[in-house]
Amino acid sequence: MLKRVTHIYYTYIVKCSDGTLYCGYAADIRARVEKHNRGEGAKYTRSRLPVELIYCEEFESKSEAMRRECEIKRLTREEKLNTVAQAASFCGDGFDLAHWDECEYARLICRLFTMADEKYKDFNSALIPNKEKSGMIGIRIPALRKLAKEIVNGNAEEYISLKKGKIQEEVMLEGFVIGYMKLGYQQLSEYVRYFADKVDNWAVSDCTSASMKRIKMYRTEFLRDIEYLISSENPWHIRYGILFLMQYYLDDEYIDYVLKTLESIRSGHYYVKMAQAWCLATALAKFGEKTLGVLERQNFDAEVLNMFIRKARDSARVSKEYKELILKFRG
Repeated sequence: MLKRVTHIYYTYIVKCSDGTLYCGYAADIRARVEKHNRGEGAKYTRSRLPVELIYCEEFESKSEAMRRECEIKRLTREEKLNTVAQAASFCGDGFDLAHWDECEYARLICRLFTMADEKYKDFNSALIPNKEKSGMIGIRIPALRKLAKEIVNGNAEEYISLKKGKIQEEVMLEGFVIGYMKLGYQQLSEYVRYFADKVDNWAVSDCTSASMKRIKMYRTEFLRDIEYLISSENPWHIRYGILFLMQYYLDDEYIDYVLKTLESIRSGHYYVKMAQAWCLATALAKFGEKTLGVLERQNFDAEVLNMFIRKARDSARVSKEYKELILKFRG
């Protein structure tokens, strides 16, 4: 006679904000992690918030889950990380990408940690000053793109629906998945706006915006989303909107709209100004005379102009003639 399983219990590991690990057990793993992050969980985690779920195991009884918790707590940090790593063989090796739940998502996080490259993490963290190193794993972009394509071949919508953490690669992976999904306009708009709220550094904005190629199918409709982003008070929304203009709208049909929009943006945020300058430099390479005409109106602040000049003069796509002409716009 088959044994009836009436409830599932979990043993889990979370990564704390200071990089340390905490192990516990729970009947509802999502509720437990949320409780930790409200400061109502274990005493250890209360001063190390937020926590990220990186590992879980399922058991048919509470006693089994508690016994496994005790076993894991006796492990060294290195042994705990090895336990996390060993759980990562799911994706493409017998794991059902057609079904996602909290435990499967925790296994995805395990997989991400096995893909870590510490040297790349050190290099990358130095380039992203507003992202704590403890919030990064250190995974190269091609590897994340490959994993995103595997997820898209499964039940990507169910994956998107899960609550996720803020690890750099975790966020970027979701952006790549959205970019690779074959979405209609309404769903694309919904997902891009949802994901834009997660963008908090230039690497996420730049890498994921370049993957949203589905926008090219709905350029007229998607202008509403660009206007939504650029009119936001969130500077990362604004940067995201500018990057979409640069990547999908710099052509004969939309160049006037792009330049007019760039002129209208007023922001003191460094990365917004850098995006304006980058888009202007790309526009100069493609539409030199029109771009110079807009610059002559002197509607950009000195910092944007100086960034633009540096970008344009470093570009192999901008002619020597234009590189000399733009020097007069120095602030």
